[in-house]
Formats: sequence, structure tokens, C-alpha cells
Amino acid sequence: MTGPSHAAVEPIVRRPGREWLAIGVLLALAAGVRALRFWAELPWPFADQVRDAVPALQILGGTFPVQHVGVEYHGAAASYPLAVWFAAAGGSTAALDVFCYALGLAFVGTGFRVARRMLPRDAGLVTLAVLAVPPVFLAFWAIHGNLNYPVTLVIGNLLLLGTHMIFFGRADRAGSWLGLGLLAGVGWWGNPLVVVYWAPLGVLALRTGLLWRARFWLFPLGVVVGGLPDWIYEGLYYPTGRLMVHQAGSVPAQSIGVRASQVFGDIARQLFGATGPDGLAPPIWVQAGVMALGVLVVGRALVRDREELRWLAGLGGQPGPGLGILWILLAANLLVVLPTKRVLGAAYLLPLYGVLPIWTGECLWWLWHRRRWLGGSVLVGLLAFYLWANWSVTLGRGPRATPRWAPLQDTVRPLADWLAARGFERVYWIADIGLPSFGFTYLTGMHVTAAHIWAESVIQHAHVVDAAPAPPIVTIAGNLPELRDSLRGLSLELHETTVERFVVVEVRPTGPMGFVPLSPAGWTVTTSHRGQEARYLIDRDAGTGWSVGRPQEPGQWL
Repeated sequence: MTGPSHAAVEPIVRRPGREWLAIGVLLALAAGVRALRFWAELPWPFADQVRDAVPALQILGGTFPVQHVGVEYHGAAASYPLAVWFAAAGGSTAALDVFCYALGLAFVGTGFRVARRMLPRDAGLVTLAVLAVPPVFLAFWAIHGNLNYPVTLVIGNLLLLGTHMIFFGRADRAGSWLGLGLLAGVGWWGNPLVVVYWAPLGVLALRTGLLWRARFWLFPLGVVVGGLPDWIYEGLYYPTGRLMVHQAGSVPAQSIGVRASQVFGDIARQLFGATGPDGLAPPIWVQAGVMALGVLVVGRALVRDREELRWLAGLGGQPGPGLGILWILLAANLLVVLPTKRVLGAAYLLPLYGVLPIWTGECLWWLWHRRRWLGGSVLVGLLAFYLWANWSVTLGRGPRATPRWAPLQDTVRPLADWLAARGFERVYWIADIGLPSFGFTYLTGMHVTAAHIWAESVIQHAHVVDAAPAPPIVTIAGNLPELRDSLRGLSLELHETTVERFVVVEVRPTGPMGFVPLSPAGWTVTTSHRGQEARYLIDRDAGTGWSVGRPQEPGQWL
């Protein structure tokens, strides 16, 4: 196969010096637009914003977590570089946001490199413009504390770049295969969705016959080594495989038709930027215009790449500049999300941002060369709309445009100060305000350890709070009636203190109390469901448990 080959066209930028100036301006624009997210509303749930920060701080404390806090199919790979950053800059919310911001810019840089490999020089420059001013949904993930998806986007771009270099850039060396495999393994450790980026390499290896060459098998070897901590963890605790856990879900399965209507309806509008998070809902005629451009972009890609698609299908054609890689990624992403049972969300289609900006940039470049005024007008109009959308959900919110963590910190600070003044360092947590217990722990600088009173995601925090003498319970007014009844039923006297939005409940016994451990020897547990896991109820391990695995209904017993 050969590298990109395109017909000669009049260049947009004629001098190398001006080209570098244009690249610099566009990169600065990308940095500025993403910086607006520092003043965006903090997206709910707050748990997603600190799921990687807590393991990073645990790493600095000497713990080596493998799994993402509270989500069984996300790994802690991203927490390790974050821990290095925290060691230098501290573990504050500002330091976390700067790390996420840098990751968002890394996606722009790697995406531009992929475009330059596959497209003519000027088309790559237009693609950089499209990447610089992104749809709100992509900008939303540019500063997001859940690093699993942003890291997947960056690693995914690097995998696309490496795949293109191996098959179209004459970089078919043993070291390239092994290095790409190591990167893919680290990506798997972060998020199993990275498998969609493996598909282009696998399909091209099969199509070209490289699958039967010895050096190809260095790739799976690299995957095993790169993701080794996770493979060990999976073998011990999830022998059915993380991908199967990810696909299983906990809700009734929707038909592929229903899921397809979501993908090509609401999710497509988010991906192209016609709508978005933060309540973005432009006028319907604007949405229609953006989606009409999206249809043109896809149609142009289909016509442009028809020979390469025929070649991939073994029906003749030519391999071309390698844009078929993007079609394989598109197909793989759809094949992963459409048959699953998990609730479908736009985040599962984020890998398509490895495709859509390149297609959009090439389409606008193509329009510019057919009708310069048309291509230029559409490009300016699209970027102006995206810029307006990003502004309107951040600084454009007017008096409400505060730094994104400020409202939550204002909510948490009075409680943290009250607890610190009274010497409380361990608390139980049932404050249902969208902030998880480990999120409160993080926002206090890890000075107060909170554990959910019934179901704590961070087992270390649960152990610490359980071991504290009479830790208070932090709740909200709506939970008090049921909590009072439960605690009084245990012969406990309550002292309640209202602290802003919270209520702190301190308890003390009204008579002699104590706990006597019962030996599990001689006990047998039987259940109506999942009997093989019933032993977890008496194994004295807070990290294990049992449930029926479905909603409660008559006839279930223990």
C-alpha cells in the first residue's frame, strides 16, 4: 500500500511560515475555547468528577488501586499519571482541572496528527480548525474529572496514527507492533471501549495478510503486558471478563431498532453539536442546518471513500490514503453499542470524534475548492455557532458564571469547617445531594473521611469509619424521620445539629450496649437466587456481598 495521494489543488496557505502561524493561531483558539469550561456548571453526578482523583491520592498514600472507584468496568490507569501530577501540583480541584484541560488539548494535537497523515495538507488545516472550536459535547469532555473517556480518546488517536503508519507509512516493524500493543493494553486498563480502536488494525492485518506474519503477534503480546495489572485483577475478581460486565447492564434489553433510533437521533445531534449538555437547545432551524451539514459530511465521505471501501470488502478498488480506517472505527463503535443491554448514552459514541472532525474538515475543504465562497461561509458559520454555543453555556451564563467548583465548594465548606472545629475526622454519609461520600472526602482535602452508611464504594474509607468510635452521621432533613426511627430502635439517643443544607446526627447509647461476634462456623446460608454467592454474607469481608441480582419481588427469600 502507499501513502496519501491527492490531486493537485490550489493551497489555502502558500508559505510554510504562514502555515505554522495558522497552526499556532488555531491551537491558541483551541486552548481558549476549552478554557471556557473552567466556568461551566459542574455536571451531575458529581461522583464522576472525582472518581480518578481519589485513587490518585490513594496512590500517593501508598495504595495501588487497579479499579476505577465504584464502576466495575473502568480501570485506574489514568489515576497513575494524575498521581504524578498531584505530587507536583497538589490534589486540589484546580490541579485536577488543569490536568483534564491538558488532556483535552492533547486530543486536539493527536487528532490533527491523524488528519495530516490521511488528508491533503490544507484539508488537515481545516480539520484543525474544526477541532479547535468543538461541539459542546466534545468540549464538555475536555475538562471532565472522569478521565477514562478523555484518555481513551487520546490513546485512540495514537492507535489510529500507529495503524496508519504501519499499513500506509511503511512503518511495518516489530517494534511498531509491540509498541502499539503496549499502548492498546494500557487503554484497555482504562476503558474497555478502547477495543473499537483495535478493529482497524485487526481488519487491515487480515485484509493484507499480515495477520499470518510473526510480527503481528507482538501486538496481542503488548496488549497483555500493557494491561497486565488489569488482566490479573480480571482473572481474580471478574473471570467472565470486563467487557461482558460492561455489556451486561442491569436494565431490560432494548431492541436494536430502539437503540439505533437513539444513536441516529438524539445522540447524533449531540455528536454534531446541534444540541448538547448544559441545557444547550438552539432554535430548531439551527439544529436542522447543523444536521443537514452532518448529512453532507457523511455523504461526501461515502462517495469519496467508495473505492477504498470496495477494497476493504475484497471487491476490487484501491486502498487509497487510508481513510478506510475511519470507516472500520465507525462500524466497530456501532457494533459495540447497538447490541448491549447497558443504558445507552452519548459517551459510548465518543470514539466517533476520531472520525467526524476529519470527515468534516475534508468536506469543508472540498466545498472551498468547488465554491470558495460557499466553503468559506459554511466553515465560518459552523465555527461561529460552536463558539457561541460554548460561550452560552459557560461565561455567557451571566451572573451565574462562577468557577465550576465554586457552588459545590460553597455547599461543602460550612460542614467541613463545622466538623473540623469539633474534631470529627470520620463520618457516616447519607446526604443525598448528588455528592457521593468519597467526593466529600476529596473536597475536604482528605481531612475528613466519609463513608456511606450502607454502601461505600471505597472500601478503605468504609474500614476507617467503621473503626472510629461513634462517628456522627451526616444526612439531610428529608432522611431524618426514617433515620430517627432506626436509631431509636437500637436504643440510641440522638443529638441533631443543622449545618446549612446538612444535618449532623450524633448518637449515644441510652443503656449498656455491645457487640458480640458470632463465629460463621456451623452456619449455612441458602437463598432463592444466586446461591453460589450466599456465603459472602458470613465471610466477614466488607468487600463482598450478595443480592438477588434483580428488582425485589414476591417469592425471593434468604
